[in-house]
Amino acid sequence: MLDAQPTSDVVIALTSSDTGEATISGSLTFTPANWDTPQTVTVTGVDDLTVDGAQTESITVTIIDEISDNDFDAVADQTVSVAITDDDVAGSRLINLMDL
Repeated sequence: MLDAQPTSDVVIALTSSDTGEATISGSLTFTPANWDTPQTVTVTGVDDLTVDGAQTESITVTIIDEISDNDFDAVADQTVSVAITDDDVAGSRLINLMDL
């Protein structure tokens, strides 16, 4: 949600630092009617079948100045860290040489 009511829409782009690890919905739009209502952002971990352990990725929140209320143009980009849990595990296979 925004800190102040805009006079026109405020469109916010959401980007992941590594789309191979995490994806995110593309944008949020706040209007003069919903500016003070929280919106849900979903970050989804990518199931890549690579054992790479826990990761920390960055999500950047950027106001798209060209199509947003000019009063919000000076707002700096914000970065949020998210933890990604790896569900892949290293495996091994035992072969009995006597069965060959």
